[in-house]
Amino acid sequence: MTTVLKLLIAVAIIAYMVGSEQLSFSKILYALNPLSFLWIATLCVTAMTLTSFRWNLLLRIFNFRYSLWETLKLSLIGTFFNTFMPGAVGGDIIKTYYIYAEEKDKKSKMLASFSVLLDRVVGLATLIFFSTLLFLFFWNDIADNATFRKLFWFALSCSMLGVSGIVVLWVLSKKNLNRVSTEQEKRFSRWLSSGVEIISHLKGKWHYIYLSLFMTFVTQSITISIFYFAARALGFYDIPLKTFFLAVPLGMLVMALPLTPAGVGTSQAAFLLMFQWIGVPSSFSGADVCTVVQIIVVTTSLVSGFWFYIKYKRGSIKSDWKIAPETTS
Repeated sequence: MTTVLKLLIAVAIIAYMVGSEQLSFSKILYALNPLSFLWIATLCVTAMTLTSFRWNLLLRIFNFRYSLWETLKLSLIGTFFNTFMPGAVGGDIIKTYYIYAEEKDKKSKMLASFSVLLDRVVGLATLIFFSTLLFLFFWNDIADNATFRKLFWFALSCSMLGVSGIVVLWVLSKKNLNRVSTEQEKRFSRWLSSGVEIISHLKGKWHYIYLSLFMTFVTQSITISIFYFAARALGFYDIPLKTFFLAVPLGMLVMALPLTPAGVGTSQAAFLLMFQWIGVPSSFSGADVCTVVQIIVVTTSLVSGFWFYIKYKRGSIKSDWKIAPETTS
């Protein structure tokens, strides 16, 4: 689908929700009072900072030494472009472009670019695993819900597949794959050779993976609290926190899909359905909560991301980047 078509789909969904009174802009404007806006924006910036720290850790696997400040700048630029590009992965394309252009040799370009993909995979995989754990923790609340039971088995299957993949990578990283000779390497395809190169960097650096997974759990907990406080800003004080722990991770998965620009429309529909399936009062609208969060995230991203993007275009960020190979003892 073209960007124009995706934009039309987003507008159509929003128009339908407004017409059916499932989305209320008057309530949303009420929720965007200065105090609530500042508090939720602070949580958003905290989550963005932790996400950039995760990427910083994954870069270290491949012996890059970006500072946290530099990865935060690039992450904010990527978040800025997420505002205009479909889904929540559009900014990754921008991050990949800039970090690819910064590197000089072909191998470094490949590894630096792969770190962006790895960062996204770690985030999505942890989100699915987190959802599975929450389903188990709140099983008594969803046991009678056929829809959530199906979602649980799907999440559990994906989690088991992810764990199996991690075990395979861990075993392979223990092998001396980095000692493949030139003649042997010629027998590999281009992609398989790159895979060997990537896996070889994991040896002795799994602590970066473990720490990045932990950082993702923390970030996702903060994200859930953002939706919780957005609901309170809308005047809903009687919705328990566990409801958000069940609904938000699944809604975040939909937001990551490249269906509409910034996930507008599809995200509102997803959160509306998730909260309805849980059985919240009819007066509560997950679409309103999602919109409040999106407005604050977009505003924060536009202000910070655009500022750093302009500085980057002028060369003031790029000239400060310092990359040094990791020393081994």
